[in-house]
Amino acid sequence: SPPRGIADGKGARGAGRGRAPRRARVRPSARAVDMGASSQEGSMLMEAGGAGSGALGGTSGSIDPDADEVLVRMHSHSVPARRERGAPQPQRVQRARAFAMLGTSLVVGLVPTVGGELGMLPAFQRPFVERDPNLSWPSVQGSIVSATALWVLAMLLPVAAVWGTQVALARASQRVAAAQVNALALAVHLLSSVLLTMAVTDVLKVYVGRQRPHFYAACDYAGFASKGMDAYLEATSAGAPGHLSKCLADPSAYSPQALLSFPSGHASMSFCGLGFLGLYWAWAVSTASGPRAWWGQAASTAAAAPPFLGAALIACSRTRDGHHHFDDVAAGAALGCVIAAAGARAALRP
Repeated sequence: SPPRGIADGKGARGAGRGRAPRRARVRPSARAVDMGASSQEGSMLMEAGGAGSGALGGTSGSIDPDADEVLVRMHSHSVPARRERGAPQPQRVQRARAFAMLGTSLVVGLVPTVGGELGMLPAFQRPFVERDPNLSWPSVQGSIVSATALWVLAMLLPVAAVWGTQVALARASQRVAAAQVNALALAVHLLSSVLLTMAVTDVLKVYVGRQRPHFYAACDYAGFASKGMDAYLEATSAGAPGHLSKCLADPSAYSPQALLSFPSGHASMSFCGLGFLGLYWAWAVSTASGPRAWWGQAASTAAAAPPFLGAALIACSRTRDGHHHFDDVAAGAALGCVIAAAGARAALRP
């Protein structure tokens, strides 16, 4: 009788050299084959099949028919591998989503931004009363933070900082690299968030139509800026309903800018751009330090503090130059923080 473990005539290489041992059959689970195997299970099965065929020792013997059937059935199903819940999306998908968001922000924000800032969309004429101390800022002053500086501080600088930091940390920290957050997609998400914030802010400005603190000086209400305080007090009554017909300045000098106080655009844009940067820095420090580092929470909070402090300084400057009321600044800051948090969440949890 043939020795134990030797097949009867299968895979024989000659009477003098003995017989090749029978290889183990590959028996995948019914769920892996019939219900669509995941990518990990499929790769394991194919590796097992390859190993089994190599067990013949390089001979030209036939492969087990059962293994052949398994491989054929696996290929015939062609079920795409599902992404595990919570796993990051591929880099190209992250970039595609980010640029789609950017395009949406540009389309949505084009009309209200251009129309509101250039006066193409008329602002709501909110009723007001004469001698209102909240509208009696002495003169129209220049902005402490100009529009150009705002664009640089609230958008260009955070975009560059986010992109550069992510590129550097992805090379220096294995934990940050394992998160698979694309640096370009991250920067584009920040840009989209700032543009969307600007659009929402301009829509609210035109819709609300609140007068700025320097409204009387901007429109020269009853000679407030040109004729002196005595003439102004003589021509007005405290608490009497105001009317734009008493404005002596040309309408182009105050409309619509003097009617676009709520909310503050400087506050919303700075808290969105710099707030996004602060949230990202907090995430980066926390991810790089690991979940067990006792100092990670304190370090992430410290990393987020400078951007938010800078945003607060930019926002509060609008109350010092007479361009906004305090609640305008508070509303703008809240709006910017909400959009920044939503944008950062979408970018950092791909």
